[in-house]
Amino acid sequence: MPKYKELQIIIAMSMIAKVMEIFCIADSFYIFFDTMIVKDTIKPKRYKGRNHINIQIKG
Repeated sequence: MPKYKELQIIIAMSMIAKVMEIFCIADSFYIFFDTMIVKDTIKPKRYKGRNHINIQIKG
């Protein structure tokens, strides 16, 4: 039967592994989400000519 200190170490190691697993899942999700956002985002259209306003500052 493990002693109290050994049991604490085992519990701490398993908790660290679970936290690490959660961060890995979140990282995978954000990589996937980022690529989907870049792929599915509508790019703004740039109009040339008539919609541009030229302002000259006299000073």
